[in-house]
This record gives sequence, C-alpha cells and structure tokens, in this order.
Amino acid sequence: MKIVREQVLGDLTVISNEQYNNIIGENVIVSENIVARFYGIINKNLTLKKGATVYMHGKIFGKIINEGGILYIFDTTGKVLTITDI
Repeated sequence: MKIVREQVLGDLTVISNEQYNNIIGENVIVSENIVARFYGIINKNLTLKKGATVYMHGKIFGKIINEGGILYIFDTTGKVLTITDI
C-alpha cells in the first residue's frame, strides 16, 4: 500500500491501494476493488465502488454513497462503525 504523507485537498479518485495521512477531501471516490485508508476529513461525498474497502480515521460531513463496498469508521473513543449497505 502506498502512503501519501503530504496534505491532499479537494476532489480525489483513488485508483490504487493507498493511505492518505492528511486529507481534507471534497468529493472522494474509491474505485472498484481498491483498499484506502484516510486520516482527516471528507467535507462532501464519499463514494465506494463495488469491492472497495475504506478505513476512515476522522469525519465525513457529506453523503456516503455505497455501491457495493465496505466502510470502517474509527471514532475518537476507539469504537468502530462498519457500513456495508447504505
């Protein structure tokens, strides 16, 4: 998995397995069968394509559009919310 350490701003389409250590995203799309890990916030929509797996360490302020993926959201208390069908 590639680790992106620099800050990422705005819209993003993830097309390879990557970890973003400092994201302030707008509309974020995770492509089919891709694994992504985000540390930060997504201000608009997060779209998971079929087979995508996302680990979110932070907040999502927009819609979650799940087209067949799985989303794990980690909150500050250590609780994990798993979303597979929205």
